[in-house]
Amino acid sequence: MLTSMLLLATMAQASTVDLATHFKGLDGHCWQATFESGQKDTRCFHVATGNKLAINTHTFLNSDGSVDEEGVSVVTIDTVTGEIDSSYYHSAGLISYATQKRIGNEIIFYNLGSDVPVSRWVVSEDSYEWINSKNERQVYVKKADGKP
Repeated sequence: MLTSMLLLATMAQASTVDLATHFKGLDGHCWQATFESGQKDTRCFHVATGNKLAINTHTFLNSDGSVDEEGVSVVTIDTVTGEIDSSYYHSAGLISYATQKRIGNEIIFYNLGSDVPVSRWVVSEDSYEWINSKNERQVYVKKADGKP
């Protein structure tokens, strides 16, 4: 009986999460950071499929404009736990997995199975700041043309 009640409570929690709310302020826009080296990192966000799937494309350009690396994050909601899960597919063939939580204007990232944050994004209207666990930071600004 207790197990059934816990499962129902978890399922109710899962049904209240949606990715449009999670990616509020980022969805439908492209964002770009320029590094001291002249390299540029562009990320574009799109929430689809009834707010249950999100795509984050990532292109890192060298200072001469050539592509250094690319990747795609596929973000979904775990239907059992209600956690927001992401799978990042890197152009070098690497795949990484994480969970995410949104608290206020921050999206916090965790390695799977851990409750220790590895990075976070602080979202504002025209930018978001990436901050990792070493307190390294990079600001991404909204691209006016909305294109990658």
